[in-house]
Amino acid sequence: MTAFLQSMSSQRVFLITGASDGIGLHFAKSLAPLPNVCLVLTGRNTAKLGANVEKHISPILGPGSTVETMSLHLNSFASVKEAAAAFVVKHSTLDVLVLNAGCTVFAFRSTEEGPLNFIVFISAKISGHL
Repeated sequence: MTAFLQSMSSQRVFLITGASDGIGLHFAKSLAPLPNVCLVLTGRNTAKLGANVEKHISPILGPGSTVETMSLHLNSFASVKEAAAAFVVKHSTLDVLVLNAGCTVFAFRSTEEGPLNFIVFISAKISGHL
């Protein structure tokens, strides 16, 4: 994949969910040094996401590459719709979508749509990414 991306002259758009830390952040770090990559990184905690982008991603961006952050709460359909609308305003294409975000349900939680752990799990793992 690296050789493929390096041979491209136009910018490739990657959207990575759950990029505040963990696998999502590490995946973004692996792409950042490549040329002509647009990283759209999403997360629930935008302060943490912004700080990690500033510390780990921005300093290593390759030539012609950019990074931007976006708030995305996959347990809220309203947040998913907002993020999708914001994305299409800025970008005409999406080349790679990395569905990394998720949740682990240990305690009773609720969403705007309902008070069930099942809803939280399904919305974060499946429907939030659709």
